Amino acid sequence: MKKIPNTEKDRSLSFDILRKIVSSSTSFGWKAPHVAYVYEADATELLDAFQLLNDGKNDEEKISFNTIVIKIIVESIKAEPRLNAHISFNKWFCSGHIKIINGIDVNTPVLLPNKEAITVKIPDCGAKSLAEIEKHIKKLMIRINTTNTGITLLKVGLKDTFEHMKRGDFFHPMGRFLGLKFGRDRLKKFSKKEKDKYKNTEDDLRLCTDDINMGTVTVSNLGASVRGTAGSPVLIDLVSPQVLAVGIGALQHKPVILDSQIISRKIIPFCIVFDHRALDFGHISKLINQMDFFFRHSKVINAW
Repeated sequence: MKKIPNTEKDRSLSFDILRKIVSSSTSFGWKAPHVAYVYEADATELLDAFQLLNDGKNDEEKISFNTIVIKIIVESIKAEPRLNAHISFNKWFCSGHIKIINGIDVNTPVLLPNKEAITVKIPDCGAKSLAEIEKHIKKLMIRINTTNTGITLLKVGLKDTFEHMKRGDFFHPMGRFLGLKFGRDRLKKFSKKEKDKYKNTEDDLRLCTDDINMGTVTVSNLGASVRGTAGSPVLIDLVSPQVLAVGIGALQHKPVILDSQIISRKIIPFCIVFDHRALDFGHISKLINQMDFFFRHSKVINAW
């Protein structure tokens, strides 16, 4: 058989610092027993309330729909505080601990200028108003666009390494160090000019390690990237030690039976993933019921 020649050379892409951190965090997460449930919310009334909320406002004052959905999830988590927790588990001694956390810090992915995604943290969303969450997200986007995110991610990686060492785990940090310094995918060094520019950038314009630290729950708006499609997320990463992650699907029109009539409604699918070591579906049902209440009583967003 005659071999067909390749017209293009094979490409080999080494992991950069972003891919290394994503790989590390999600690998730990997949050690947890995942359970996923797809909940479909009728967002017809919510979209009407959303439009009324922004009527007469300028672009700076307007609230994005993404912010409203994040707020609904955060307020619904309050119905079951155990959802906002970190878990530790020792498989050798079959012992574990669930630490319930008061402040709800949301990790959410945003796009970098190069179209890759970085996960940032919106702190204490449960105590923030819609306007405050929107303002914080806009500030984060400014910082992302004016920061060498590679330097920030490297600082996050170093901080995480030291945390492992404090817990007595020296094996993984040593492997990381050797890989970053001497491995095939070793990181390129940042120039003195790049470091000085990062250091001299004002705090309000620089993405810092606290902006991308571990939060208490992950909310990923996958639907924003595929608007107009009919798909929905069915499983997303559960990043340890978090016990809950929520994936938001694309808004879509679906036929629904209402008062014995088939009508078109605007539906948002949510993929709710949880760690079965910390939670049972009874805990998740409280979240879903509360979310359902907010979608059916959408005027409540005016009080947020």
